Amino acid sequence: MGFSIVKLIKWLKLLLCHFRYSHKYTIVDFLDDSFIAVIRCLDTRVVLRLNIEEVIANKGIISHLLPEQACFVGIKYAFALKYGFVCQSTVNHYTADSTISFDCHHNVQFVHPISSNNIVLPAEEIAAAKELINLFNPVGAYLIGVEAGKQKLNKQFLPNSFANIPIDNLF
Repeated sequence: MGFSIVKLIKWLKLLLCHFRYSHKYTIVDFLDDSFIAVIRCLDTRVVLRLNIEEVIANKGIISHLLPEQACFVGIKYAFALKYGFVCQSTVNHYTADSTISFDCHHNVQFVHPISSNNIVLPAEEIAAAKELINLFNPVGAYLIGVEAGKQKLNKQFLPNSFANIPIDNLF
């Protein structure tokens, strides 16, 4: 049937990987104008209102979010960094594990957990696909979110944005 024991073991490892991280926090709301996150603690039902810098400074919050929510926080952090809401030093205490790496073009290189293929994709593409971002732990997803946010910001401010405007309208 084409289904081997090796693939079954890899699939089970992937499944166990998702249960290894206990998700104790969830983002209820994110107020865009001030970069304030409303986070609920699942164990105690306490609701916290924290700015983006406080969320990132607390490793316990990032590492206990769902991967897609941690990625979203990373994207918001990149935008907050660009517009001066936070300082650069807050991201430096997070490091990617050995399974992922980044290049200067905001691409992510990782080993697929089931097929064991080496994959290189733009961070923005990984962040947009829920099934891809959920392959990573929350800290890895956060770092991919930061790279995806930087990639999105670079695309917004490209000088080639005038390419479709007739040259007479530029002067």
